Amino acid sequence: MAAIFIAFLFGSYTQAADTAPPEVISKQFSSSTIAYKGNAVPGYVTITLETDEPSRGYIMAVGNNGRQAKINLSTTEFKTKHVVHWAPWDDVKREPLPPGTYLLKSYLTDASYNSAQGFPLGQIIVVQEPNPKELITVLSTTPSTISPKYSETQNLMEMKYELSRHAEVQIAVQKDGTIHYQTGKVKLEPGTHQFAWNGRDQKGNIVPDGEYEIVFKTIELNYNYPAATQTVFKAGKINVVNGEHTIPEWRMKEIVTSVSLYVGQKLTIPGKQPAETYTIYTVQSGDSLWKIAQKYNTTIQKIVDLNQIDVNNPILVGQKLKVPSA
Repeated sequence: MAAIFIAFLFGSYTQAADTAPPEVISKQFSSSTIAYKGNAVPGYVTITLETDEPSRGYIMAVGNNGRQAKINLSTTEFKTKHVVHWAPWDDVKREPLPPGTYLLKSYLTDASYNSAQGFPLGQIIVVQEPNPKELITVLSTTPSTISPKYSETQNLMEMKYELSRHAEVQIAVQKDGTIHYQTGKVKLEPGTHQFAWNGRDQKGNIVPDGEYEIVFKTIELNYNYPAATQTVFKAGKINVVNGEHTIPEWRMKEIVTSVSLYVGQKLTIPGKQPAETYTIYTVQSGDSLWKIAQKYNTTIQKIVDLNQIDVNNPILVGQKLKVPSA
């Protein structure tokens, strides 16, 4: 009894180890029926899963047709809330999952490596889509012709488009295969988006007149392992007519008159530079390039450049060298 009292008094007791596996306390599916590139039904399902403690793991989708697929949740970070957007895709066979009813079961592990294996979450029905929906649908492009001017900086055209699934999107304006303007890569949610352009290139210069293509470069994200290369989709064309690709006279005057100069400032004016003057020196006994450079207040490199000699080769008595004049 005394031993127990002493142990309690000094706190020398061991806390019970965490042996309870993580439990799913909430689950939600955005749709019970999906199709690959769905149109009449969604092309993906958003699964939201909450657990009573931080966990990581995956979900297995097991079909009544003998097929199955793995849906990754967090594979490295432990979370209490997991949100994943999943398209019915078989990562092993690299093809869409066939129609069928798929039972979903979670496989979760907590930070103490306690596991909850095969917890039933519900089911998803995968159907065949007779009219697959593409990732991007262009809704409008207004106007189809623009005339960019240096006196205008606002966007001159706007393209509205619908994104049917989650994707990383990059948009380029190109002509004859040459990219003149390109956005950064942005991860976008499904829905309506817009792209606007002011008729200028990446450096802010007005592009030459001509017909330009608007090209979408995308990577779909509703997969465990998204593609490494972008899919290219040509969304439409825009015409540039009577643009000020050549800087107009009024703008040139504005640029020239806005330049600030100050008294004594040295300017480099393009043109023929005066020839450098030099003295012919005859090498004497005991001379070296360093001694000659010191004598004429110049540098070894200038002597080497002027005479086009190899600095590693010795100079000879009686050799004539050009030496820059002070």
